[in-house]
Amino acid sequence: MEGQVMPYWLQALLLIVSLAGIIYLTIKQAREVSRVMESQKPPRIITEVKCGDEIIKRDFQEGDYVGGPSAECEGGRVVGIYAVAESQQGEQKGRRKPLLP
Repeated sequence: MEGQVMPYWLQALLLIVSLAGIIYLTIKQAREVSRVMESQKPPRIITEVKCGDEIIKRDFQEGDYVGGPSAECEGGRVVGIYAVAESQQGEQKGRRKPLLP
């Protein structure tokens, strides 16, 4: 049976089935990613302020930037801003995530 060619309707059917499978798997993956993203809490953003020899940690406030002045103490400067991921139980992980590259 040399030279026998697959019928066009079978080629079209295989193409449609393949595309349907790819679309199904893509939608399934997108829903899974969406579910995971919704279950994660946003990270807590921390600002470190240097007052003399002491470093004070506080929640980020609008307008904070590294090197900027701080109202925590006279001559205080912001020395660090980073995010801390919180786990499901509310405990902080010790991992620092820099906001700037």
